[in-house]
Amino acid sequence: MKLLAAGAHLSLRPRDGEPVTVRCDSVAQRAWSRTAAAHGPDGERWFLKQFVTRSGHPRGDLFEAERVGAETGRAVFRRLRVLTPVAVAKDDLLLAYPWHDLTPFDELLRADPQGFAASYPAALRAAAHDLLGSRDAELLAGLPEKRADTAVLGVGVVFKGLEIRNLAVCPGSDQPVAFDLGRARRGPLEEAGARLFVSAALLDWGRPVTRFARGPQEALMALAWEHLQAVVTKESCLRELDHQYRTRLRDDGWTYGRARHARRAVVRAVGGRYARQVRQFVTSR
Repeated sequence: MKLLAAGAHLSLRPRDGEPVTVRCDSVAQRAWSRTAAAHGPDGERWFLKQFVTRSGHPRGDLFEAERVGAETGRAVFRRLRVLTPVAVAKDDLLLAYPWHDLTPFDELLRADPQGFAASYPAALRAAAHDLLGSRDAELLAGLPEKRADTAVLGVGVVFKGLEIRNLAVCPGSDQPVAFDLGRARRGPLEEAGARLFVSAALLDWGRPVTRFARGPQEALMALAWEHLQAVVTKESCLRELDHQYRTRLRDDGWTYGRARHARRAVVRAVGGRYARQVRQFVTSR
């Protein structure tokens, strides 16, 4: 596997047409993937995503799940615009997307609160509409199953990455954009809705610490609950909240010794209080 590197040239194979060679301009390593901004021979810009972990471990399973998930999302959703790869380098576990100037909602909340307030309700409505539409039997055909027999609100498409932080705004367009949808399965509709609601409730989790310490904003939770009401249950939201809290408590694979203990202490103290406030909101509905 050829890792993404600044200045490196890579050959991409589009779905249609001849291979194209792009040059990486900048590279960033995430926990589960490596990303790059690149440009092509005519100056066109690309976003590249390579499925290799921080430790250099290839994740072909995630590569395939995201490729299929994006295609499924494009077929399922109508009000959300789904970013799909237009070229691949399969041997290098690389997906290539046309460049878009996107601002995810978690970033928008911090950088442009007024822009966030104007766009947030519409994104929630679009997501709820498209989740309800995903109950179509034809769309569900062929997807692997995930606890579909426990569904309360019906069976729909459950994407691992359909969260508020994976929804974005794009300049010049009123249509919310969805990206990094990940694995798609056939499962309880309320599980997909709960993932969206809890991710909205956790928008203030993390940094800056002052925002984290204040806890969740009830107004943001109230809007999410209002617009997602048809696709959530109290029980599904509480289960998802517990799952997300446990995940964040354990998410310290890159800290060691005292730093790991300090981080877990902060998550238990500040994060525990934050999670209790979200739980109180849900149980009071």
